Amino acid sequence: MFNLMRLELMKFKMWPVIRGALIAICVLSIFIPLALWDDKAGMNGYNQAFAIIDTFSRAVFIIFGASLISKFIIQEFQEKTMTLLFMYPINRKKIMFAKICIIIFFTFCFILISDIIIFSVVYVFNLYHPIITGTLTVSILSQNALKLFMNALAATGISLIPIYFGMKKYSVRTTIVSAIVVVALLSSGGGTEGTMFNFIAIPIILACTGLFISYMTVRKIEQVDLFK
Repeated sequence: MFNLMRLELMKFKMWPVIRGALIAICVLSIFIPLALWDDKAGMNGYNQAFAIIDTFSRAVFIIFGASLISKFIIQEFQEKTMTLLFMYPINRKKIMFAKICIIIFFTFCFILISDIIIFSVVYVFNLYHPIITGTLTVSILSQNALKLFMNALAATGISLIPIYFGMKKYSVRTTIVSAIVVVALLSSGGGTEGTMFNFIAIPIILACTGLFISYMTVRKIEQVDLFK
């Protein structure tokens, strides 16, 4: 399996993908501290700062996950290169599973990397231009670190949902748009109760849905029409 993943990574040039993710992190690292500074009157402690960082990071990298789905799966069907790939004496399910594992790995890692880098920037910024009330304690840091980790797992599962829509017509546009719609729905709400993602059952259900969609995609890959 790891050999198949390595071959997939060799086939696709990953540097543009990594560069795009790093640019997104840099933009967020500039935007979020400025947004917090502009809204410093309403900033109540590090818990709120962590929540804001997590929200933006999840939104960006759920869409990033959809772009990986487009690159590794949808475009291969679109350009008919998947037909050639499936001619090799390798089980189709293993090929698809390797692709999905790559998508999961990069999406999850970049969400965590984004959270760490952005919070580090916010923390340093706060030292010189105090915008967050209260003190960062070990308890607050550990609790939020665990929460960010669990949210990253959930967001990674949710980022797989666009596979279902993209595979309908092998459409990159549909894949990306479906991810944007999912992000918009999860970000809706606001107010004192927070977004839909804050209702713990919703991200769990959606993450399980994304994983189930991936499982069914792999399971039914033998029946997929490569020529439509």
